[in-house]
Amino acid sequence: MVAPNDMEKMGGVLSLLFGGAMDCSNGKYDTRKILNYIKAGNGQLWVLVTEGDDPKFLAAAATEVQVHPDHKTARMWMAGGDFEALMVDGQETFYEYARAQGCQDCEIEGPEWIMPFLARHSFKLSTVVMRKEL
Repeated sequence: MVAPNDMEKMGGVLSLLFGGAMDCSNGKYDTRKILNYIKAGNGQLWVLVTEGDDPKFLAAAATEVQVHPDHKTARMWMAGGDFEALMVDGQETFYEYARAQGCQDCEIEGPEWIMPFLARHSFKLSTVVMRKEL
């Protein structure tokens, strides 16, 4: 997880990693909005980086903990870069964080094409969200 003080250095990297996801958001998100939301304490920023002498940024995700009347949910609402690497190499760290926050489950928001991929990682369709622009 990226510390709030380190987020300003991440702007350009996030634009690259989140580029495709932001394109799908129809202008709803941009890097500045994401960083401001997280720096305000509303969410978390996760960045997956290779180890070694020449580290490379592989993927990033924005998450939040949602509080419901009877439970908490860890929710990933923006991701970009190498999603496979994020799910394989980064998911256990995220799950440990979520459990430490008292979350009982995890959900991922994304486009419809991501559903078969998430099913391979033990995610199950539980609800459908339909959105209408106002």
